[in-house]
Amino acid sequence: MANFIVNLLILIIVFILRDEELRNVMGFIYLFQYGWFIYLTNKTNKYKVLTQYLKPSFLIVTYVCINCGIGSFTLDGEYGILKHMIRIFNTAENFNLANAYLLFCNYIVYEVGNYFTYKYRKFNFEKSYEKLKIKKSVLVLAILVFLIFSFIEFDLSFVGGVGSFSYLPKVVSFIFILIYLSSNKVNFRIIYYFISLIVFALVSYESKREIIFILVIVVFIENVYNPIKFSINLKSILLGTFAFSVFFFFIIVSSINRGYGSYDTNNIIDAVKYIPDYVSSDLFKDAVAENFEVNAVYGNALNAADLYMSDKQETLYGETFLKALFVPIPRQVFDYKPDSMIQLYSPLVYTGKDFYITFPVLVYSELLWNFGIFFFIGLILIVYVLEKIFYSNYFNLNKKLSLKLILGLVVYTIFLQFVRGSGLDILVTYVIISIPFISLFITVNRLKI
Repeated sequence: MANFIVNLLILIIVFILRDEELRNVMGFIYLFQYGWFIYLTNKTNKYKVLTQYLKPSFLIVTYVCINCGIGSFTLDGEYGILKHMIRIFNTAENFNLANAYLLFCNYIVYEVGNYFTYKYRKFNFEKSYEKLKIKKSVLVLAILVFLIFSFIEFDLSFVGGVGSFSYLPKVVSFIFILIYLSSNKVNFRIIYYFISLIVFALVSYESKREIIFILVIVVFIENVYNPIKFSINLKSILLGTFAFSVFFFFIIVSSINRGYGSYDTNNIIDAVKYIPDYVSSDLFKDAVAENFEVNAVYGNALNAADLYMSDKQETLYGETFLKALFVPIPRQVFDYKPDSMIQLYSPLVYTGKDFYITFPVLVYSELLWNFGIFFFIGLILIVYVLEKIFYSNYFNLNKKLSLKLILGLVVYTIFLQFVRGSGLDILVTYVIISIPFISLFITVNRLKI
């Protein structure tokens, strides 16, 4: 009841304030809502372990509140390289209603997560699980596959795919490596985890999201086998600050390697020496806003919701989600293949002479475009399924190694990419691609060698 009252008051404040007043404080409102969710989670976290903070529902509200909160500040301060995002922020016709919608979606997501918290309230999350047995031959194979796809692009353009899909073999390999490492003694295990993360960062330095997703699955597997005590106190705040500092370092390095500042770099090591110069440059503040993607996540979610509320976008009746059913079929074979949210939205936002930039749209706004006032049905279903997968992973990591289990871990590793706006079709594609690699590792693990 308290959660309902607090979120109702938040929505009332959003509607009472005038647009200009709201633009000045919108960032504080998102961060306040997130602080409230943290307070509730800490209060209901009976065993004071990390599990409740790793749930998809909590990670989703974390992603949205932080991106929209900080994005509001940066757009209000007119930071960012793509200036049209600032124009979107300043000219939205339904600024109050669009933000209220995003905040209400956060409330729904958290409440669905609360349902599962209540459902498993009697389960002892301090309990340690017996570890799955992964053979050394699988470890060697996983390392080999990981290295191969770190340097070779896995391109599915011949069946209508776009871009590289090498990330999936690396994710599957990394999950098997993590399960194997989890059986080591504490000191060695932490060292191995750290080395593994550094290696992943070195070969994936161009994508900060990949590094974040991998960090989440590392913490999840470790927490299942060796429950991590966690509560909001000075120690956790200091550890959080350190973790963010490390992440911020990789963001800066990734930015330099992606061409910001026009430095001559080929890898993460080359980029480190340019950090002082980059941080002191005039470009830095705009580039940080861009590279953390806070402007894009918040700006596009706000704009997409505003376009629909201004009657500038018709209801799609599930088109962008139905595209997932046509994943294996190239457009050349089936002309009426549905478009993704990115394909429909991007041309409306930013077009150049000979190109347009693609913009992912937060799943909240995608649901609004597809289902209108019935958005909440799709949102509840999505979060419900993700929570079911999370708990299935948690309860089955001590049982038989199976395709279902590892697929669940793959989905858990990449689901935030779907929330960010990659599309259900990409999520389904990733799952399909991962199946043969998972099957290979499981088969080798069963061989008597």
